[in-house]
Amino acid sequence: MGIAGLNTRISKVKDAITKALQQYSGWCGRFKIYIGLIGEVVEGNYGQAQPVTDGTTFGHCNVLVSAANDIISVDALQRIQKSVAHEIYHCLQYAQNLAGKRKAAKGRDDWWIEGTARFMDGELYPIAPGSGVVNLGIFPEHYDPRVSIVEQPGKGYAASLFFHYLLTTGHTLSNINQWVSKKIGQKSVASDLADLAADTSPHLSFPKNWHGFAVAFASRTIKYLSSGDLIELTSNPPSVTLSRNLAVGQTRALSRSIKSFTFDVVRYTFPVNTTNSLQFPDTATTLRCSYRLRGRTFWDSARAGLSISIQPVASGTSYIDTLCSCSAATTCSDTFNIERSL
Repeated sequence: MGIAGLNTRISKVKDAITKALQQYSGWCGRFKIYIGLIGEVVEGNYGQAQPVTDGTTFGHCNVLVSAANDIISVDALQRIQKSVAHEIYHCLQYAQNLAGKRKAAKGRDDWWIEGTARFMDGELYPIAPGSGVVNLGIFPEHYDPRVSIVEQPGKGYAASLFFHYLLTTGHTLSNINQWVSKKIGQKSVASDLADLAADTSPHLSFPKNWHGFAVAFASRTIKYLSSGDLIELTSNPPSVTLSRNLAVGQTRALSRSIKSFTFDVVRYTFPVNTTNSLQFPDTATTLRCSYRLRGRTFWDSARAGLSISIQPVASGTSYIDTLCSCSAATTCSDTFNIERSL
């Protein structure tokens, strides 16, 4: 696309201000926001929001949005509008929960401050498949399941993916904002993980929703709810394949460990002309798992102690995929049992 004129960019900024204020209306009391449009990128940022306080009390919010011409092949006007929606939501975060934010150690509030702001700008201005906007920065598309949600790289922007998932389960933008308004910043990764593991918030409840998020990620079904477009993930859950060739009647116990608020996939494969079974851990206090037999698309939930028979196939090896997640404060560890019956 050609470079949009200044008047067009100003018009798009006005539209974005109106759309953001309409969406965020009623979420907190009245306060002033001063918005400036500048013609350059400031310190690598396309937008900035700065609360103005008397030291303890929020006063007003200053926002700068870059209207610079992009040299990257993206929809520059959408980028500008996303920046407006993003920075205005930062102002709401400060107005509602300045004290909760300030209790965090440096960098420990990134994942929930930037993650929810990126989530809000994504629902107001979702990224269309193939648009190229993801080349411009960190978006939910870049979520890395190898690390916990509180350690997502790039200032935690990709943590927004979890909040997009919540919308598909019946939660609302307002629910998520209520959680943000009460969130207390933490001093370390360990305290962040412990805080999530203990969360019983009716609005989010990270432990309750974590395994559903893992399944949706592995199934690639998470969407921008406002547009219905699938979020085009750039990575897969970590996976490993384990081959097992046991004697008839032989049983083997296999341990499995998953880091806090992460998930992974293990594929157990078996030789031809053998019948095997896999038993999931007896308790559901650590790992939560789902499974998928060869040839199936969807994941089935695995209750504690469930035993699955893996039948031989006409050609090739038989297998079972297990997707397990951990929503405990520390690493989850448990044991699977494999037995050959024929």
